[in-house]
Amino acid sequence: MQQPDIEELHNNCIEHLKGLIALANRTCSLLELMTEFPITLDIWQKAIDQRMRENEAQIRYQEARELLFDAIRPQQQR
Repeated sequence: MQQPDIEELHNNCIEHLKGLIALANRTCSLLELMTEFPITLDIWQKAIDQRMRENEAQIRYQEARELLFDAIRPQQQR
């Protein structure tokens, strides 16, 4: 059985985490706008769309993290 490239899996995990953090920051900025102004339907839709993007990024990060954990798990626990 071929060993996975741990460094590549780690880098992939880090990149997905950075993407998640960037999207979470955008979500927070958008939510801040919603507290300063009356909420329009357009802003509300942008918040819903942003939440979906952030949720998808979180799933990608969790999948990358699980691949990394699986790759480094001791042999006897596989």
